[in-house]
Amino acid sequence: FDVNMKQGNTDPAPTPKVNLSQVQATLSNFAVAARPQAGSPVARLNTLQLNNARFSLENNLAELDSLALAGLQLNHGNKASAIELGKLNIGPVKIDLNAQHAEVGSASLEGGQLNVKRNAKGELDLLATLNNWVPKSSPAKANTTPASTVEQAPAKAWTYAVNTVSLAGLAANIADETFKPAINLGLNNIAMQTSGVSQNLEQTLPVKASLSVKSGGTIAVDGTL
Repeated sequence: FDVNMKQGNTDPAPTPKVNLSQVQATLSNFAVAARPQAGSPVARLNTLQLNNARFSLENNLAELDSLALAGLQLNHGNKASAIELGKLNIGPVKIDLNAQHAEVGSASLEGGQLNVKRNAKGELDLLATLNNWVPKSSPAKANTTPASTVEQAPAKAWTYAVNTVSLAGLAANIADETFKPAINLGLNNIAMQTSGVSQNLEQTLPVKASLSVKSGGTIAVDGTL
């Protein structure tokens, strides 16, 4: 950690130099409930590691070599597993606050499980669990401030770029009770690779994906999206 306050009366005022470097951080065995009530969905995390993070106030630039997450699990209120993530690695990462642009070298996920069930009423258990994590909105207060007649310039939108994205070793269990008899579909070995991901949704991306069905058969795709 380094702080360098420039001296002297200059106009404009000099920007202080504040630099963070070689920051290492680890979070282990973390658990949090969506609500304080009993029977609330719970998220658990084995480890979260931040490797060699840096920040320069003078340049408004944040960087890190990698962010590694292992053993993330989201459970329903009945303690059944909803989502499990094995190993998620992201990096290197560069965030330019002045340009409002973030760039990621690669994002990869190895291993994971998704369990989704739709009951006879058509309700998705996963959606209900995720809704528990959304803060409840308070009633909007009446605005007594006179409206400004000055047109505000639209805020500059952030941009981002992820050079490569890959998924491997994922599985999914999907149950649908709106059918009689109920449908149960198991998917294994879900994998996907793409590159050049950005906020430009009109950009064509190369995609290579594959999966196998528990009951038999495989699906493979190699093309563009």
